[in-house]
Amino acid sequence: GINTAIVGQANVGIGFAIPINLAKNIMEQLISKGKVTRGWLGVYVQSLDEDMAKAMGLGRVSGALVQRVVEDGPAEKAGLEKDDIILKINNTEIAGSEQLTNLVAGMATGASIDMLVWRNQKEKKLTVKLGERPAEGETETAVAAEDHAQQLGITVQELTDQLAQRLGAQNVSGVVVSRVTPNSPADRKGIERGDIITSVNNKPVKSVREYQAAVKGLREDDVVLLRIFRNDNSYLRALRVPKKK
Repeated sequence: GINTAIVGQANVGIGFAIPINLAKNIMEQLISKGKVTRGWLGVYVQSLDEDMAKAMGLGRVSGALVQRVVEDGPAEKAGLEKDDIILKINNTEIAGSEQLTNLVAGMATGASIDMLVWRNQKEKKLTVKLGERPAEGETETAVAAEDHAQQLGITVQELTDQLAQRLGAQNVSGVVVSRVTPNSPADRKGIERGDIITSVNNKPVKSVREYQAAVKGLREDDVVLLRIFRNDNSYLRALRVPKKK
């Protein structure tokens, strides 16, 4: 791959690389068009672990789980839904979210792709016409609005029927904590992966969209009150948005 960025100090950093095929595609576009356009599916995805694959009734740990579908995007127009698992693009098996992102980015805007997805424990075929990936500037406002919420250190996903059964929460509504950032406010207050957030500031949340709307307006030093369901018990946790250093 080719390095695209290095983040760090004192020559100790994290490198980010793109596959050589994608790099060649970018170079060819720059030469022929003077700009780069990348294929865009319009989804937020995550890779699966063994527990998630089992909970979704999938017999192998592969594919990319759709966490959110962008409104009016290519995926939504083609009928892709949240909680679908993307197994194949054309004839390429998808191992995880990173592979899917790179594969789609290397495809032409307007290309039609065949997609095999896992939905309700059955395979389903869809055809998607890729759009053009939005420019960074077009998403800058949305990213800034979510910045303080992200500093809480919580990543959430939808509470599917399969997850609810596995977590013993069949009669609970909320969103599942899929990741907690180490040393974040959530981590320090004891929030764990697999916890279910049922309300934000005493307002019930029943979907990822409702959760995102509830935390969207947070600012530095704000305190947010989360009600957490875990092991048949309900807890309150107050998290403070950290100040920027």
